[in-house]
Amino acid sequence: MYSVFFFFYHYAAGELLMEQLLDDMGDSGEIVLLGDGNLEYSERLRLNGMEESLKQYPEIRSIYIESGSSDEEAAAAAQSALNQHPNVDAFILLDIRQARVVMQEISSRTELEPFFLYSFDDGSDASELLTEGKLDAIIEQSPKEMGAKSVEMMMKWLRNEVVPLDSAGYVTDIRIVEGKDELP
Repeated sequence: MYSVFFFFYHYAAGELLMEQLLDDMGDSGEIVLLGDGNLEYSERLRLNGMEESLKQYPEIRSIYIESGSSDEEAAAAAQSALNQHPNVDAFILLDIRQARVVMQEISSRTELEPFFLYSFDDGSDASELLTEGKLDAIIEQSPKEMGAKSVEMMMKWLRNEVVPLDSAGYVTDIRIVEGKDELP
């Protein structure tokens, strides 16, 4: 497990994903980061964490490609990535909801196997895609722990036991889950 303050949670998730990518791919190659043009705050923090981590590895080239918000736009982004970057080694999907369509587009042209594919567990597809072996790894959150901690802190706040709440956030766990790992 990897504990972080909530405020830095998503940034650290990006860093953790880069650690896994480096373990899998090594310290050289080409990565395509796919995300909507209007990134959510959490996705921007993840992207910042990934980009900051990659600064230490000049032999890794990262390319950010906007994948739009529709399935058609995501498929076009994947197609564009494959056309413009034929030597790409890895795809990182900032939005798991686009994973299936991106993977279908890649599969329509080549095998998924040579690519490293990563995302975050923000959607219901993440665990299924991991189990199917289509994703190499995901960053898994601790939603039960996050919910319990939220209720606990709200109750303390309502009883005036903790006023004000810590604006930096509270500790929760995240971890990398690889396709070969058992999911809970």
